[in-house]
Amino acid sequence: MPKFALEKREFTIPTGSVAIKVVIYDLIINGENQFHKFEDAIATSSNKSYESQLDKIATLVDRLSQGQRLRAGRRKKIEGIFKKKKKGVGTNKIQDEITPYELKTPKLRLYYLYFECENKYIVICLGGYKKNQKKDIRQFKSICKQIIEQISDYGDLTTEKRE
Repeated sequence: MPKFALEKREFTIPTGSVAIKVVIYDLIINGENQFHKFEDAIATSSNKSYESQLDKIATLVDRLSQGQRLRAGRRKKIEGIFKKKKKGVGTNKIQDEITPYELKTPKLRLYYLYFECENKYIVICLGGYKKNQKKDIRQFKSICKQIIEQISDYGDLTTEKRE
């Protein structure tokens, strides 16, 4: 099973006289930051429209982390990752605290988990292209299930420092 960890990112967003710190986590799988891997693929792509769409995704993530609503069609909850169980019959508390989402631009997708525990936070898991969406969602579902297993077995995901 892959080893999952989190890498914390902080952004300071000026809002008049006060700056708000926004905390987002990138998913690290076996030592590799998945968002950086996606950014690198975009940077080496011959399709330059991907770069502006990646900037749009970054803007959407900033808005989400500040609790702002997104325009219709930009964010979609992904159903079917966690099996629904009858109320009170072996429910997994961890699954109840995690909601999987997809952020959309015309050609790019960003898959993330929203953790609704005592400290709400976002974990960016995977970036992908619209043309590979079905394959990416299957991979995202697999990652989600493995993250749940790791949390169930070892507690919270560890946080790694950025170098």
